[in-house]
Amino acid sequence: MKKIFNLLAMAMIAVLAFSFNTVNAQTPLWSEDFSGVPTPTGDNLTQCETANSAFNQTTFGTALPQWNFDNSDKVYPSAGKVKLGTGSADGYIETQPLSLDHVGAIRVTFQAKAWNAANSSNTMLVYVNGVENVIENLPFYPGSNLEACDMDTYEIHGATAADGTVTLKFQGQHRAFIDNIAIYADNAPSLGIHVTDDFNEIGTNETKTVNYTINGYNLNANESTNIALVSGANFSINIASPVANSTLMDGITVPVTFTGAAAAGTYSDGIVISNSQITDTLPLTATVIEIHNVSTIAELRTHINLSNVSANVNDDAVYRYTGHAYVTQAFSDGRKWIQDSTGAIQLYDPSNYLSNVSVEMEVTNLVGHLANYYGYAELTIHESIAANNINIFPTFAPDTLVVTFEQLQDTAFMNRFQAMLTRIDTVSFTAAGNFVKMTRYEVTRNGVADTAIYITSASDNQVDSLIPIRVCNVLGVNMLTDAYSNGSGSPRLGYSRYYILPKVFISFIDGFVPGIVENKIDNVKVFPNPTTGDITAVMPENTAVIAVYNMMGELVDAQSVVDGENTVRMNHLTSGMYYLTFMNGTQILGTAKVVKR
Repeated sequence: MKKIFNLLAMAMIAVLAFSFNTVNAQTPLWSEDFSGVPTPTGDNLTQCETANSAFNQTTFGTALPQWNFDNSDKVYPSAGKVKLGTGSADGYIETQPLSLDHVGAIRVTFQAKAWNAANSSNTMLVYVNGVENVIENLPFYPGSNLEACDMDTYEIHGATAADGTVTLKFQGQHRAFIDNIAIYADNAPSLGIHVTDDFNEIGTNETKTVNYTINGYNLNANESTNIALVSGANFSINIASPVANSTLMDGITVPVTFTGAAAAGTYSDGIVISNSQITDTLPLTATVIEIHNVSTIAELRTHINLSNVSANVNDDAVYRYTGHAYVTQAFSDGRKWIQDSTGAIQLYDPSNYLSNVSVEMEVTNLVGHLANYYGYAELTIHESIAANNINIFPTFAPDTLVVTFEQLQDTAFMNRFQAMLTRIDTVSFTAAGNFVKMTRYEVTRNGVADTAIYITSASDNQVDSLIPIRVCNVLGVNMLTDAYSNGSGSPRLGYSRYYILPKVFISFIDGFVPGIVENKIDNVKVFPNPTTGDITAVMPENTAVIAVYNMMGELVDAQSVVDGENTVRMNHLTSGMYYLTFMNGTQILGTAKVVKR
């Protein structure tokens, strides 16, 4: 990660983006002013004339043919510029590889701003041929809306690939605006610093090492560069100095270690990098905090007050969960749920520190801040965990809370079991088709109906999957919410209640599980059977969907088909017995048993 500071901040002495170059009249090698982005119209515009409707593949390709984008409702047209991300998820745009009439160092200039809200992250990530640069302190104007669209100008440095191509990627964290991008040949001496971590929020008496990658551009190859600490009081570096400029221009890695401190506070030093052409100081700052260790989720939850269900309240204290918890559910937007023998809690991981943690793993040593999210407890993760703190073979399986409609609607009852794995049995969905994001679904049980199932954002694993057509048990985590609305910009619910965010559906076929009865009919053929991969199915006339169930009656796949011969996906499934169900709407036309080896 390379931190970049605003080019307009002329008074800054120590910056992490070295080689400050004033943007000059040099002709760019490539530029983008987003003039092809349409101006949104209508009454529901948001900041800087941004439409509530995101780009889709067609509208994006028409407006920005040289770009690719995050095709998950996260990129928005904004009157000659582009808005990246939403309040809860990042969004990005990325150029197709650009062929430049230049090989070597480049500088990239652009304009950017943050969303006009005090709780915005004010950060953007910019990648030059995959090298990450962190743009911090983007301007924002709290309380303003359409009128406050002033953007600041930034500059970063990098290099083309060996073939002279460059790929740029801009990613909002979570919401940011981008405009007026240009790439220039860079022939001036410069240095670039890239770092993938920082020294923020280190526990007392803890030592941490971060690797800094230093690249030199356009240096005198026959000379050398000195690299040394300003004082060495709290930091140490592991580098043999001086370094030959020819080596520096290939890139070197400098391990920087904060040696630990007994007291909380901020500790500073710097690395001076100097040669005959450049002298710059890389500031080093470590923030030492007290981390409170807790061994159970129940104990962790006692440290946050959940009585206020009308606001999102964050706690400044930092906690480390030292127990062992099972990951019960995970969404792609950074939300995960963990559970131990004492309770459960939702994890919020917007920076994707736990990208190597998946559902049905066991984890420990999670560090973060607690939040009361409208009456629902969250632990916001603020650092990665080591591989040895992740167990892919959990030592226990969490209990499941089985509830009725009445219990699910009883907030006082459900508060005792918040975020736990929860199951409601023998229900039927009243809707058909595929699940849609930000939608609540009614199910019936013993003649009683309740809107008990909730599909949240686009990152919910069930979005676009097939709604069960049979009586089933629904298993997932419970969530208390009036935080979610029926869609972006809609008012919040006027009350709080619990829903089940579904993980799996255990379907009842022919009235019981696992006794799935094969309904053989003459015009259904599947081959090869047994199979080691995908199969070919010849199915009844008017079949629209093939649903694949395992022996427990869980829906494991579904796909649309046409009459006649179709390939059915099975290569990704584990070995076992499966049942193919051929359907037209809710009508079952036949079933077939397949063995996957």
